[in-house]
Amino acid sequence: MSSDNGVYIIQYKENDYRVSLDSAIDNIDYYPRNTDDWKRTIIDYFGSSSSYKTYEEAMSAAFIIESDMSKDSGYTEYGTCFLGNYRIDFKEIQRRETISDILNP
Repeated sequence: MSSDNGVYIIQYKENDYRVSLDSAIDNIDYYPRNTDDWKRTIIDYFGSSSSYKTYEEAMSAAFIIESDMSKDSGYTEYGTCFLGNYRIDFKEIQRRETISDILNP
């Protein structure tokens, strides 16, 4: 059976990276880029992940996560992957989501 998981890195602003251990990462490209649904999907995958200032720091963290995962359950199917620059401002989107939730319960 496929585990469909990996450790994924995105660059979300210049010199800021996020790392996430997830499954079904192809969902981040389901919606057209820069739509609200697309932004929510990115936040679902990476919003609570740690932030790193350099690509090297992000890769080091990703390799540690992958190593720990391998010890626990055997492997990650897709290993560690850099997905590119998504130019997304997590704090702004999370702030807008909170305001939207308050105004539209």
